[in-house]
Amino acid sequence: LSGGRFETHVRLTNFETWQLAALGLLLLDLRDEMIPIGSGQSRGLGRARGAVEQFRIAYLSRNSELKGLFDLATYEEREHYELSPWVPGRSIPLPDAAPVQGLRHVHDVTTVWQDWLPDLVPSFEAFLVAHGGPRGALAANP
Repeated sequence: LSGGRFETHVRLTNFETWQLAALGLLLLDLRDEMIPIGSGQSRGLGRARGAVEQFRIAYLSRNSELKGLFDLATYEEREHYELSPWVPGRSIPLPDAAPVQGLRHVHDVTTVWQDWLPDLVPSFEAFLVAHGGPRGALAANP
């Protein structure tokens, strides 16, 4: 197979900031053709390029800045689910929400999500450090 095109959708629900950073880095790698797909990758086959056509974030409550699950959870939930306490060094503003869709306030961040990465990547780094590095506990339990 040579060439081709496909479309997919990715949905994060109840995300932590480190997960949003990891997704952002993955999307940049896909854009830069750094994620080969299929066989023959060592021979240069499987090149794939991706583009983000739409990126939206929805909250049940009205928000003017980006919030992860840690910010939205109660103290008990933070403790029970061991949520990452990392918060960005500055507030990350959200564009105005579209008219309410059911219970959701939806923000179209298609044009700004890449601008957030420098502020969000430290949350991913902190998560990796807290879990023993890029391989974390999984390396100890093959």
